[in-house]
Amino acid sequence: MTSASRRCENPRRGQSPALDERTSSLSFVVFLSPNRVADKLRKDCRAPLDGVLFEFNQATLRADSTPALERTKAAVIGIAGANFEVQGHTDNAGGDNYNLKLSQARARSVMALLTAQGVSATRLSSVGYGKTQPIASNETAEGRARNRRVELVCRK
Repeated sequence: MTSASRRCENPRRGQSPALDERTSSLSFVVFLSPNRVADKLRKDCRAPLDGVLFEFNQATLRADSTPALERTKAAVIGIAGANFEVQGHTDNAGGDNYNLKLSQARARSVMALLTAQGVSATRLSSVGYGKTQPIASNETAEGRARNRRVELVCRK
């Protein structure tokens, strides 16, 4: 197999295991179904867009982001009348201004794709926060990976 990660044959329900051949480590990424994304938005007013991936140092969405973006679209359409903010976040590698611009561009890319797929643009806005809102330590590769994320948040 030529890709950097291989899918295992029997993943636990709701999880997609991937073997990173560079490090030979197995990690599980939990993917929320459209209903679970909508439930999370209704309960917490926030949902991580797990599986939304970008090209390195770019705002170009990777093709393997399509399932996550489809789940997001279905969740947004399923919550009639609600408005959302697409938030982009980065890790602490690089300068403040660079990370802010990158996070803004990535949030705009997700918003543009959702509107192109039928979500009303009036229901969405996008904001980049750069490295100002980490959810994990930037001292480890795993923590930095968790901090590089896009989230959907209810907009008041």
